[in-house]
Amino acid sequence: MVSNSRDLALALVVVIFAVGMVFTISPDLVGLVLGSNAKGLYRCTDTDGLNSSTQGVVTITALNLSSSKFKDTCINSRNVREYYCNRNSTSAYPLGQQTIQCGTGYACSNGACIKATAPAVTFSCRDTDFSSNGGGRNLGVAGNTTVTISNGTVRKSVDSCLDSIMLDEFYCANATAQFPNHEQVYCPLRSGPQSTCVRGACVNQTTANTNATSNQTQPNNYTLSIPTFTCQDTDFAGWNGWNSGVAGSSIVNISNGTVITSTEFCYGNGNTLYEFYCSSSTARSSSYEAVACNVRYGSQSTCVNGACVNQTTANTSSNSTNST
Repeated sequence: MVSNSRDLALALVVVIFAVGMVFTISPDLVGLVLGSNAKGLYRCTDTDGLNSSTQGVVTITALNLSSSKFKDTCINSRNVREYYCNRNSTSAYPLGQQTIQCGTGYACSNGACIKATAPAVTFSCRDTDFSSNGGGRNLGVAGNTTVTISNGTVRKSVDSCLDSIMLDEFYCANATAQFPNHEQVYCPLRSGPQSTCVRGACVNQTTANTNATSNQTQPNNYTLSIPTFTCQDTDFAGWNGWNSGVAGSSIVNISNGTVITSTEFCYGNGNTLYEFYCSSSTARSSSYEAVACNVRYGSQSTCVNGACVNQTTANTSSNSTNST
């Protein structure tokens, strides 16, 4: 009787060892041998389910206590490979995987969709007629001021005459100014009683009446062409022209051919929107306001691609399809 018990125990050890070797070599072989009974031979756990906002780990443990771990991974900056326990797998091995696209304003990092951090935005300002003596202003020379932003946006403003004696002078307050400053200058007061505005500069009337190409005096009936301005906002809305929920541009067209375009953009930590709008249809320059999205529209609002949007809407990471 004792001998039979020893033989039975030895046979059981051999069987367990053999099954363990099969599990180690090929889980699918187990399914082939045991059929539907193989599904109960693995234990599967998942730390996050199909939750793309966290990096989860799936652990699969076999009867021989050997285990394998699968961490959620980023396929690229926009997609995450999410592992999960597939209870409906036709294979003996209960591992499932799904590709999930991160929502708007989110990027994949360390196996999870997280809120994308806006890159730091830098500004540089250059004035072609800069004068250190005039605080950047050079009323006697027609120039233009260009603000270049690291996101590729360029804002160019051109000195121009508002009428025969008024000059709209643009200049940089400093080398990193975010917007060009401008001042409306009364030429006779600032540049002498004989001064007038011609082609974007305050000049002496005698000089103004001299033809630069032939050095001949202009006829007495010489008239100055006064530029006109039109302003258009691509995302115009009824309230003061603002529409912070839509990314747009404010475009100023000047009759001398100059076009000044200001495109809305996100700045800083991603919560601030620079919203451009036209104060009137004949505005000479775009108006703007720095809008704190989470203050103006609630704590769930953030700035994405030049507009204030709800974070819940922005992070549409396929949660509705992630339940199994």
